[in-house]
Amino acid sequence: MKQQCEGTVYRPNNPMLHRTVPCTNPAKVQRGEKWYCGVHDPQKREERNQAFYARLDAEQKERERETRRKELLEELMQAAQAAVADAELFENDYEEEVMGVPPHLFAKLQDTLDRLEIL
Repeated sequence: MKQQCEGTVYRPNNPMLHRTVPCTNPAKVQRGEKWYCGVHDPQKREERNQAFYARLDAEQKERERETRRKELLEELMQAAQAAVADAELFENDYEEEVMGVPPHLFAKLQDTLDRLEIL
């Protein structure tokens, strides 16, 4: 006689009072003293769960990285706009300029660019 899977299946519309019913798939593997089909095999289920959560973590890290990148780009734009406004206001009246940008603003731009390269 072929073994039956020991897993259960959730049936919300089951006319009986029991919402979980035994799995009807034939068993494929034995874990301990119980038999399981490919769907309810605890070892394969754990592997699927680990792969699923690893993918979720990777997606979350990518979203966080992209959010941080957008924030840094916004900082860079603000620093560039401030440099242009500052240069127009004071008409480049600085002792030492770096590529036409005041030193204190150039340092902020350089710092933001360095942080972008890290990402």
